[in-house]
Amino acid sequence: MKRAIAVAVAGLSLAAGSLALASPAEASASQCQTYLKQKGYVVGPKVKAHCKTGAYGGSLNRLACTVRLIGIDVKERHASTACRLADD
Repeated sequence: MKRAIAVAVAGLSLAAGSLALASPAEASASQCQTYLKQKGYVVGPKVKAHCKTGAYGGSLNRLACTVRLIGIDVKERHASTACRLADD
C-alpha cells in the first residue's frame, strides 16, 4: 500500500511540474544523504536523486522526496527527516 501511494504521489508531483528550474543547494542534498548514511542506508544513485528532489525546496518537492525514499524501503520517519534536511 505504501509503495502504491509513493508511486502515485511521485507521479503526480512530476505531472504537476513541481520541480523547480533552479539548481538546488548541494549542501542540502548532501545533508539528506549524510543523514541516511548515518542511519545505515546505502547512498546510491536513487537516494542521491531523491535527496536532490527534496533540495529544490517547497512542500511538493519535500513530499516527492519522502515518498520516493519510502518507495525504496527507507523507513518513513527517516525519509521524512532526510527530506526536511534537504529542504533546509
